[in-house]
Amino acid sequence: VFSPQSDRVAIALSDGRTMIRTLHSNSRESFLLPGNKDENLTVAFSNSGKGLALAGARGNIRFWTLSDRPTAAGSVQLPFQFYRAMDGRLQFILGHSLLLASDGLRAGAAIRLNSDFRPGSVTVLHNHPNPSEVMGDRPTPFAVHPRLPLLVTAGNDHNAAVWSLAKDVIEPRANPLRGHEDGILTMAFSPD
Repeated sequence: VFSPQSDRVAIALSDGRTMIRTLHSNSRESFLLPGNKDENLTVAFSNSGKGLALAGARGNIRFWTLSDRPTAAGSVQLPFQFYRAMDGRLQFILGHSLLLASDGLRAGAAIRLNSDFRPGSVTVLHNHPNPSEVMGDRPTPFAVHPRLPLLVTAGNDHNAAVWSLAKDVIEPRANPLRGHEDGILTMAFSPD
């Protein structure tokens, strides 16, 4: 995965370690982040390129700050796993104050981050306004509005949910968008 500035690349190795390589023409610096097998199935740089998130098979996400040398910033344990054969996804949004995580199968979460990439609260994203209505179905596809603090998620139950991404709370904006006849594979907001 390339950093947004295209000056670094993160390479997930099969033994669980992750290599960070600098791509400047006059410096080919590289750092090797420790890890165990299947601890780096999904990798993402923050929008600034100064943070890195690594998701592992057991649902653990590790955070690193990337200044002169990578430094561990903390980790969180999610209530779901990332699967090797699935398309797990991590995406930093709202600067780098929030990380969205999807296991690529049926579950998603939003993790609040401090300014130094230390993880804070975790919100598991459900497709319904009341988590007791979930019936084992959580979203995996998601899209973030390009200008507004909005998120849309979808689940295997053919419904979509719109979320408000306020500074300190993530909450459903309205009832789920129901009536889709088949599964929802992907979504996007229009730019306007």
